[in-house]
Amino acid sequence: MMKQEIKNKDIVALPLFYKIQNSPCRYILLRGSTRSGKSVAIIQYILEKFCNNPKIYIVIGIEAITAGGGIIIKLFRDWVEKFGLMGRIHIDNTRHKYTHPNGSVIRFFPADKDTKWFGLEADIIWFNEAPHIKYEIFEQVQMRLPDQEDFNAQIILDYNPTDPHSWVRDLEIADLPGGVDLFTSTFYDNPFLGEKQIKLYEMWKETNWNKWLVFGMGEYGEVAGAVYTNWYLTDEFPEVSQYWYGLDFGYSNDRTALIKVALDNGELFIEEILYELSLTATDIVIEFERLNIDKQIEIVTETARPEVIEELRRAGYFLSEVKKGTGSILAGIDMVQRYKLNVVKPSPNLHDELVNYTWMKRSGKYINVAIDKWNDCLDALRYCVMMKLNTDTGPSKFRVRKLRKR
Repeated sequence: MMKQEIKNKDIVALPLFYKIQNSPCRYILLRGSTRSGKSVAIIQYILEKFCNNPKIYIVIGIEAITAGGGIIIKLFRDWVEKFGLMGRIHIDNTRHKYTHPNGSVIRFFPADKDTKWFGLEADIIWFNEAPHIKYEIFEQVQMRLPDQEDFNAQIILDYNPTDPHSWVRDLEIADLPGGVDLFTSTFYDNPFLGEKQIKLYEMWKETNWNKWLVFGMGEYGEVAGAVYTNWYLTDEFPEVSQYWYGLDFGYSNDRTALIKVALDNGELFIEEILYELSLTATDIVIEFERLNIDKQIEIVTETARPEVIEELRRAGYFLSEVKKGTGSILAGIDMVQRYKLNVVKPSPNLHDELVNYTWMKRSGKYINVAIDKWNDCLDALRYCVMMKLNTDTGPSKFRVRKLRKR
């Protein structure tokens, strides 16, 4: 049990909390499966430091204030309540800043721009979903992490091992001043999970081996069986006279994904623009306005949500609907496979999908059926290619991706 001085109450601490607390290292990496308690353990650790150490500055780096970052902000707020801190500390919801009477401060910072992090100094820095954050930001803050005799300054990174080529993986074997601790956890380490949840995750072992490795066991997934093989990362979208958008609708389980697509010198350039859950038709219009989507640029989408398509058209956007039929998924994949794919950084969700979108395996062999997961951005890409670059494909085929450094 973990006890804190603000209110004489016990907090049930996760095993990972004690591993972080007992680590003497300057860099702490928490690689784990889904629901392994990584975020909760780090929040518990940060709040314990916040309460019991005067005048320390803690920064939490998230991909964005909305989407996944918003989930972490809500989870953090829940644990502030569990610690009995509501009404005892000052909370600035606009700046996402928490100030303790002892002078300690916690701030959330989005990692969408490097410049926000230039010159930033903190005693503890936590990068949530670290592979989605640019290495340049990590590099900036590690150069300014202080050396103190009475306090162990730290950088904490948590992540699912979805990307075997991530800069975070390189840190796992790096020899950095102050030392690196790597803690691997699974959902079996989370005492708050129920039996039904555990059994659901265990089913992945039989239905999707790659998912079981990554999200079940917290290990880097196998690369064999990836649908798309010929992709690379690039720094910027090319200056082209023509480009399109691909749009895939989602709501409760799947994301609404918008990507930017261009063909340049025989190669495809693709960039993630929008990736959000629970967007209504009105929400999508608002997001398009926020993103300054050009109403003259063609948006290629599916036909599944005619009411959303109609509202977007009424708002002035130029939408085309791709025709889908029997075999269209495999045919569309075959069209996309003809091109070298240049993924404009950061595009984190598009990147994760390319790593994890795999063929189905039956009796130990891959078959020509793509698993309908990790494909919101990639479906949007497929619509675009099918509509704008459609040629006679011939027999459909697939290639198994080889492990290589990107």
